[in-house]
Amino acid sequence: MSQINRCFDILELFFENPGGLSLSEISARTDIPMATAHRILSFIKNRGYVYQDAREIYYLSLLLPSMGANYIGGTGFRELLQPHLDRLAALTGEHVRLSSVVDGQIIWVLRAVVSSHGLQYRGGIDTRIIPHTTASGKMWLSSLNDEEALRIVANWNIEQSRNYAGPKAVTSVKSLLADLKSIRKLGYSIIIEEAEVGVCAIAMGVYQNNAPGQLLGTISVAGPTARLDRNTLESLVPDIRETAQKVQETWSLWTSVNREPIAMSSLV
Repeated sequence: MSQINRCFDILELFFENPGGLSLSEISARTDIPMATAHRILSFIKNRGYVYQDAREIYYLSLLLPSMGANYIGGTGFRELLQPHLDRLAALTGEHVRLSSVVDGQIIWVLRAVVSSHGLQYRGGIDTRIIPHTTASGKMWLSSLNDEEALRIVANWNIEQSRNYAGPKAVTSVKSLLADLKSIRKLGYSIIIEEAEVGVCAIAMGVYQNNAPGQLLGTISVAGPTARLDRNTLESLVPDIRETAQKVQETWSLWTSVNREPIAMSSLV
């Protein structure tokens, strides 16, 4: 094990133990000889990353956390989250979008496209999200109770959905509530030609870290029905879930550091 690896092992150990650690504890938990651990601790102590109290217990200083906070605070929302979307687009070869719940509505905020297929769906970032006909919209509705969901859908004349959405859009409250119940159970939403002709999509929620029931937004993957079906979309669930988790962690950090919810100014 290199000295660099050992140094990071010790630093990472402090993040898991904010109450401090003795030299012997650090040595035992990292499997680093005490003499070597002491040399490393002396080095990072001189650089200001750790300090000792009168009992010779070592603690992580605020230098690393403050550096991270400064980085996050000085970096835009787009710059932090776009790499996660790009990775998912590269893995799936399909159109990836991130939505955000803002002021009682859901809007598109970021997207990623990797042209690995001749036939590619390219939904606009400025298109509206119809709550009851899109994968992201249904994911949002499923995070609410039925009464709240129906209050939102009441503005859309659900019986006429197929006149302004896809040919398989739900046209009754009963069908919508059944879909929302299924989505809550599965943890993801799939639509096939409900939003548009020839388009299917899958969406998963991104939640507030300290409030698991509070939906920040959604991650969705969309593509043509000529290439994708329900089984194909479901095979993407592990990759989407991993991306949603990374986006959730990054988004929550950005919000906590900036002490404000996402605003459109954060995207430019």
